[in-house]
Amino acid sequence: QLETLLMRWVRGTGIYGLSGMSTRNHSILRPLLRASKKQILDYAKLNGISGMEDESNNDHKYFRNQVRHRLIPVLEELSHSHGGESKLLFRTLELSEEVSKIKKIDKARSKRWIQKHVHKSSTWWSFSIDAWQKLSEGVRKFVADGLWDELVGETLEKKELKLLNWAAETGKTVSLSGSVRVVASFGVLYLQCPKQAAMEKSLTHASSFPIERTV
Repeated sequence: QLETLLMRWVRGTGIYGLSGMSTRNHSILRPLLRASKKQILDYAKLNGISGMEDESNNDHKYFRNQVRHRLIPVLEELSHSHGGESKLLFRTLELSEEVSKIKKIDKARSKRWIQKHVHKSSTWWSFSIDAWQKLSEGVRKFVADGLWDELVGETLEKKELKLLNWAAETGKTVSLSGSVRVVASFGVLYLQCPKQAAMEKSLTHASSFPIERTV
């Protein structure tokens, strides 16, 4: 867990990235997430349980192993005056679970917001820019992800979310993933459905050809 959180933090992540792994994810259970490696090895030794280790665990070309062998030992050493390794791991898991709860709440809020504020038609989806800008950054991300998943079955990337926010702030028109065109007009943000965009493109292309008229 600590490795996962540190890797995400070093690479760059928002608050949700600090949620790490959960002790339960649908049918997947991680009962040993609160146990340190030393505790597991001591238990195995005491009970005569043999195990095996992946040889790649000591290969420093992998980023996770660099974190495991170079960064975490320093943190463990510094933790000695603050409760030791077990306390460090416990606090890490507590932080992860707290962020997971926030993430779950924000996701539920985003679904309710979409139901209340997003008006859908066969050609355009729209919502109030003022209502959008009042959302927290986290809920806004979940709203955008939900809309794009429903519209085109894709996830909106971080840089594209910035463009979406920019369109709302400036009134500029932008094209985002899945060929979704975003247009701001009179306080409303419109998302053009991909099928409508493709139809308009087809009509524009067709109108560029001369039409023979018969008198």
